[in-house]
Amino acid sequence: MFPGSPDGTTSLRVRLTLSFVLVAMLGIPGVPSFAETPASPAGGTQSKETAPPAPAATAPATAPERERRPQPLDEVSAIFEQKGVLTPKYSVTLEPSMQFTHSSTNRVSLIGYTIVPAITVGLINVEDVDNDMFIGAIAIRFGITNRAELEFKIPYVYRNNAGSNAPVNTGDPVSMYNVTGHGFGDEEITLRWQLNQPVGPGRIYIASLRGKLRNGKDPFEVPSSGASTGTGFEIPSELPVGSGFYTIQPGITMIFPADPAVLFGTLNYQWNIKRDIDFSGVQGTLDPADAIEINFGMGIGLNENLSFSLGYDHTTLTTSTLNGDRLGNSKTTQVGTLLFGTTYRYSNKTNINFSLGIGATSASPDVQFTVKAPMNFF
Repeated sequence: MFPGSPDGTTSLRVRLTLSFVLVAMLGIPGVPSFAETPASPAGGTQSKETAPPAPAATAPATAPERERRPQPLDEVSAIFEQKGVLTPKYSVTLEPSMQFTHSSTNRVSLIGYTIVPAITVGLINVEDVDNDMFIGAIAIRFGITNRAELEFKIPYVYRNNAGSNAPVNTGDPVSMYNVTGHGFGDEEITLRWQLNQPVGPGRIYIASLRGKLRNGKDPFEVPSSGASTGTGFEIPSELPVGSGFYTIQPGITMIFPADPAVLFGTLNYQWNIKRDIDFSGVQGTLDPADAIEINFGMGIGLNENLSFSLGYDHTTLTTSTLNGDRLGNSKTTQVGTLLFGTTYRYSNKTNINFSLGIGATSASPDVQFTVKAPMNFF
């Protein structure tokens, strides 16, 4: 039938009428029907303009979602192609840093014997030593892949060692000394590899291998001043800025996001390679102490630009040997440090990190303050 004919018009009207009836039977969400329209207080029926939506026709109200604070890994996933914590592929990170370390020692030496308790016959020597060290360093990290990076680090070290000796009941004056040393320290190279790639929130494991050279001036290269402390320790004419040993340090790190925090932990083993020495009349093969380091902590995002971290680092140093025999003054040493840190996101490519370390054992530095400013390029 052609439009405009009487039969065609009738058929079209019938189809439209059936369509409206079908729609009315099914109902349209959000549009109340006449039966669902509540009555007015006067008993009449409210108009469609003033009638509120019926409960059955309105969408169920949803509870407001809890605000999720950004996590350290959220920023990583927003910047990098894949979620991770290493430098992304073909990218470069430049990280200047400055570290200040202060340690002090108050030592009392008793050279004599005791006849009765608290009565010592002999020499009592009181020694006070303060050691300050500044390390300015430049680290460059290259992203080999999204899960591997290579880092080079060049430090410059300044040290100052000041001490005094005060023999008791001898009449000798207090002797004081001050020795400094500065220069480029031992350079480092580190390779890191992210072992896994979690699809969602999950643990991330990172393996690392660090190598340290001995190109800084070491303790066997600095001459002695000829003077000594009250305990017989020879005072060098300048302080060394290098360790004097090649070092290889493998390690494994675990990072576990746990909203609203991030948990982390690291286990390292530092192998200091032995070497032959000929210094101050001492000859032979010196095998320095190795170290086992473990640290753990927690970081939490305070807002989109600021995060706070708390951790603990503990290192166990083994004994040193000379020609296979343990050195007389060598013993197992425990070094523990409590760490507080904060990170401020200055821009999309630059962060500023502050950390404060407080010594927890007698062999630990009293205080250690570090500032880093990693900057991403490309």
